[in-house]
Amino acid sequence: MHANPLHLAIEASYRWIDYRQAYAAVLEGHANPQSCLLELFVFRVWLSQFALHHLQGGRADEEEASHSKSTPPPPLWLLSKQAQEAGIIGDGQADLLATLLQRRFPHYDRAASASRSVEDPLGLLAATSVLISQSSRRPTEAATSCLLRRTLGQYSGIKHAYQLG
Repeated sequence: MHANPLHLAIEASYRWIDYRQAYAAVLEGHANPQSCLLELFVFRVWLSQFALHHLQGGRADEEEASHSKSTPPPPLWLLSKQAQEAGIIGDGQADLLATLLQRRFPHYDRAASASRSVEDPLGLLAATSVLISQSSRRPTEAATSCLLRRTLGQYSGIKHAYQLG
């Protein structure tokens, strides 16, 4: 079976990234960098699935979105394997990943749904703000800029792959 180029791009958007390098500004001086890496991984997984849902005609208006289920994550066994390969979690930490997925996906969905505007029609800036608050008590300007840039870049890359596909 041949993989769909869109699905390959989506998976690549969270899997084939050097989180330590890409998010150095966020991790710098962080009290618990490993915990922060896990937050970043979960957010990128959420954003990949959120983008896929939206681009494939998911509910766009706020009223309908508020009644829908949260964005579904990929299978836990797959994410656990990918997170281990990336050095995000260690052996036996799949439960930690599962818990975070279960908590964060609805949180990001609610933030995105409640904050859609003309300037931010998908609510990605609000979802990123949730990530910023989860990642640091006192985010630096460099960390905030990095997170916003990475969020918009990831969504843009997935959208581009969708348009090509």
